[in-house]
Amino acid sequence: DLVAAASAMPAASSLSPAATAGATATLDSGPPLKFIQNMIDDSIEELRLAIHRHIRDLHTDLVRQFERLEEKVSGLGDSGRLAEENWQLREENERLKKLLS
Repeated sequence: DLVAAASAMPAASSLSPAATAGATATLDSGPPLKFIQNMIDDSIEELRLAIHRHIRDLHTDLVRQFERLEEKVSGLGDSGRLAEENWQLREENERLKKLLS
């Protein structure tokens, strides 16, 4: 049982400074620990670089999408202008029809 194991352990305040220093020195020294620490550092660096690449790619994708959106919006402006010109030409056609009839 995890709770029983935790309660059986001595409290940190009950350990002497010498005992905790000895345990820390044992954990902080030695080639296996350095090897593990280097593996962790390398993994963290690879993860950081991967995240950086993903964010850069996302930014590039957002810029491209924005450019496509701008093109579509400017195209809508052209169609609005064309609709206005079409309306003016229809009015002119109606005036000319009335003049000829």
